[in-house]
Amino acid sequence: MRCSVQAATISLVLLAASLALAQTPSTVPAGAEVFIGAPKRVPDGLVTALKTRLAKSPDVAEASLAMIYVKREGEVPHFLLFLKMDDTPDFVKDLIRNDLGNASKAFLADDESVDIMTDNSPAASAAVAQVVKPFYIRGKEDKK
Repeated sequence: MRCSVQAATISLVLLAASLALAQTPSTVPAGAEVFIGAPKRVPDGLVTALKTRLAKSPDVAEASLAMIYVKREGEVPHFLLFLKMDDTPDFVKDLIRNDLGNASKAFLADDESVDIMTDNSPAASAAVAQVVKPFYIRGKEDKK
């Protein structure tokens, strides 16, 4: 299933985390088409590594892993780690994103990246929830 949303409806600020120390915010231009879907393949060990780190971050309520594609020149589909967070100061969000970016990079190929989104807007949450279920929910143990 694929979900298309307009950037005017959802203001996305994405943080590329393929190189965690070189993270830079990226804003999707108004009117750009954004496609969110379930990943066909998730690198072995990625979800386990993320769950381990997320369990140490009490500010993160849920985490979902999707694919995102912003229709613009030079853009390629890449992973989107969507975090539902409590009311958390920006510097704490930055620390969490850096930690998760560092945990992710060992599992990504050279041509893969992950954007980490910490937006709790209803529109963004709904767009992600339409295509993927959270792989991490605070307080619930993994029974697999």
